[in-house]
Amino acid sequence: MKSKDCYHKAVAYLLTLDEVCNKHIDDLFDFEKDVIKPFGTLYLPWQTGTSVKTTRLMFNLWSGVLIDLDKSESVYEETRCYYTPEEIFCCGYAPYFFEAVKLRFPEYTTIELGIRRAAMKIVPIGMKAANEYVAAHHRHHKPVRGCKFCISVENEDGECCGVAICGRPVSRYLDNGTTLEINRLCTNGTRNVCSMLYGACTHYASQNARAAKALGYKKVITYTLASETGASLKASNFVSEGEAGGTIWTGERRRDNGVPASRDPVAEKKVRWGMQHRLNSRTGFNSAAKVAPCGRGLPLALPRRVI
Repeated sequence: MKSKDCYHKAVAYLLTLDEVCNKHIDDLFDFEKDVIKPFGTLYLPWQTGTSVKTTRLMFNLWSGVLIDLDKSESVYEETRCYYTPEEIFCCGYAPYFFEAVKLRFPEYTTIELGIRRAAMKIVPIGMKAANEYVAAHHRHHKPVRGCKFCISVENEDGECCGVAICGRPVSRYLDNGTTLEINRLCTNGTRNVCSMLYGACTHYASQNARAAKALGYKKVITYTLASETGASLKASNFVSEGEAGGTIWTGERRRDNGVPASRDPVAEKKVRWGMQHRLNSRTGFNSAAKVAPCGRGLPLALPRRVI
């Protein structure tokens, strides 16, 4: 695998845990594109009862998949019950499944007595550095060509744990001058970093209107894959606006879906999430949408590079 982050470690552990999955590893994971293969793989003839449980847990830990998908990208609604802890963990592999969960969520499952958790803080970052982080860590997107601003999260050791790149909406129909899109959000899997970045982006977009009305965005949007749960977005008070767009980009200018062939994501529907700001005309404060508590503390100094 191309990366050694918590996602890849958990998937690699499960792929080699079950003998059947290990034997058909190429049917479950695309090593060239570095993505899972969720479409139709659960119904291949070689699957057994235990390998199906292993595969479902692997898909869930990778991208939050909670439903079986067939080759035509349709969903089997009745399969949701198969993703419950009772269905997955009631087998002889249960102790090993817990180890996979620990690999995926090390920050939640590691007990460090007497050691204070590293403090996280929002810091500014330039677009070049943010793009380099995206190129190294993002599972299915490449760097952006322009942005409005970029922010990052660092721990007390100065290590970058995640970045967010905000800019104009990609869809020209939504580019009305008052809508901001979080074009990229990428982390190394550290706890709460996603919610912290989402909260900081919305905090900047709304509260900045108090200082400069020209930057008073009324709405912030972003997208996730249909197979992703959007847990961090929900925690940051974003609301799902339903499916948006197709599975691939079909415009005349670009047909590569915005990603290089080596990192082409699974062709999948996207879900748009939005947060509407209703600013108080007297104070300029956001009077409706609540900003995630972990998004506070955004520094006044932001990257100078603004496009």
